[in-house]
Order: sequence, then structure tokens, then C-alpha cells
Amino acid sequence: MPKCEEYLEDLIGIEHRAVRTFCLFGAGIFFLGLAVIGCSFVMSKWLGSDSFKLIFGVGGGFVSSLSGLQIKEIVGGRSRIAVMETLKARAQIADEQERKQIEETAWKLFQKAAAG
Repeated sequence: MPKCEEYLEDLIGIEHRAVRTFCLFGAGIFFLGLAVIGCSFVMSKWLGSDSFKLIFGVGGGFVSSLSGLQIKEIVGGRSRIAVMETLKARAQIADEQERKQIEETAWKLFQKAAAG
């Protein structure tokens, strides 16, 4: 049976990948919004005033709202990583009773991650 440090190391890796995915997704949406805004400026000569406002608003929505939604997940993921790294470091120097508690916590975290 793997030690709790191995469980925690696996969980830390999963959280790092999740944070990276959310960062890439948020950046992708942000740059998509910038591209839409840029296209609306380039095409403003051929678009009417209402069409320009609509397209510009859609691009602004991508930039402001959708790309910002990922911040909550990123901050939460980073805080979970910090907690797991602290548990991992503490498990290496803990006495038997505290280590057992850390192992139970690590196992609960692992089960929660598996359940989604």
C-alpha cells in the first residue's frame, strides 16, 4: 500500500494539471475576446453602428466575464496544493499518531478527488 506521501504527491500533480488547464482555458477565452474586438475594429468600416456594437460587446464579454470565471478555480486549486504540500511535509516528520491522522486525511482527499 502506498505511503500517504505518494497519495499526496499524486494529488498535487492532479491539482497542478487542473490549475494549468484553467489558466490555459481562461487565456484562450481572453485572447478569443481580443481577436473578436480586433476584428470588429477592422471591420467597422463595413459594419453598421448596431452590428459594430454587438460584435464589440460579444468580444468584451469574452474578455471580462468568461475569462475571469477561471480565477476562482485557479485560486482554489493553488490553495489546495499548498495544503497538500504542507501535509506532505508534516507527514515526513510526524509521530505515529499524527501520521495516522495525516494518512486518513490524505486518503479522504484522494477519495474526494476520485469521486469528482
